Amino acid sequence: MSLDKYVLLVIIFSGLVTWLSRILPFVLLKKFTLPKIVVNFLSFVPISIMTALCRESPRATFRIAAKSQC
Repeated sequence: MSLDKYVLLVIIFSGLVTWLSRILPFVLLKKFTLPKIVVNFLSFVPISIMTALCRESPRATFRIAAKSQC
């Protein structure tokens, strides 16, 4: 198999795996009803992700800036 075909197959397979990992939960959860407590718990996930991103970013930026000056 030539390198061009190999690279193309890797790109296609990677795209398929990514697409399936994003679509499969929606397809599976469409058939089931989640309990109310799970839905309430999942409502906090976007808030906690944004908090973690905003809280971590100043320290990460400082570390990068401090290393580049040395």
